[in-house]
Amino acid sequence: MWLLFIITPTLCNKCLICTGVCNRCVQRFDHHCVWVNNCIGAQNTRYFLLYLLSVCAMAGNIAVLTADMLLQAVLRTGLLHSHYIDEQGEQQHAGPLIIIQPGHLEPLPLEVALLILVNKGPRVPHIIQLWNWQDQPEHYIMVLECPSPGKDLWGFLEVCGGTLVEDIA
Repeated sequence: MWLLFIITPTLCNKCLICTGVCNRCVQRFDHHCVWVNNCIGAQNTRYFLLYLLSVCAMAGNIAVLTADMLLQAVLRTGLLHSHYIDEQGEQQHAGPLIIIQPGHLEPLPLEVALLILVNKGPRVPHIIQLWNWQDQPEHYIMVLECPSPGKDLWGFLEVCGGTLVEDIA
């Protein structure tokens, strides 16, 4: 009969957010990333940072290509050399602010609403727990509390007793 001994390091933590999915011990557990569907800890932090760097590089590349495309469209149509008539009936030169302004202000209320939701709304782990709660037959009580911006998730979990969902059965 063979016995299997697994030695776990002292700084080993279970992923509390999706124990049913991961169910593994992570040394120096940092967080569970829903984008890569993996726990981030000591062994894969450098790969996660490389992933973030590549995402930032792609976003920068998209921003540069979009700016170049818009600049070429403005130069091709001659918008910088256009004129408009102001309230006094005089012809004025249309500068870059006049050209950019109408399309720039439309998404501003949506951006402000998104920032408010990010700062005040429920976090991703809470949403995952709500989705999992609907599928399970047991009855759970879930207390959603918005941590202050100075708190991190682990400080929030320590205040709540270390778990996001507690069984009351």
